[in-house]
Amino acid sequence: MSSSHSREEFIKDFEWYMNRHRESFTKEQFESRMEYGHEVLSNYYDKYINTWHKIVAIERNIKILLLTMCH
Repeated sequence: MSSSHSREEFIKDFEWYMNRHRESFTKEQFESRMEYGHEVLSNYYDKYINTWHKIVAIERNIKILLLTMCH
């Protein structure tokens, strides 16, 4: 998650995932989980956003890293 990732983008990622797996839920389950997810993730984001590292490495080229460490 980049430092410019807003709460709205955080929630949109959740919505995308839920919609991608919509067939796994009944209509009522889906609506309930969407409502719960919005509430819980908004609170989580607000509580922890200032504790997250803003500069992160998402992927590393392990082959190069190991070669560098061995030489």
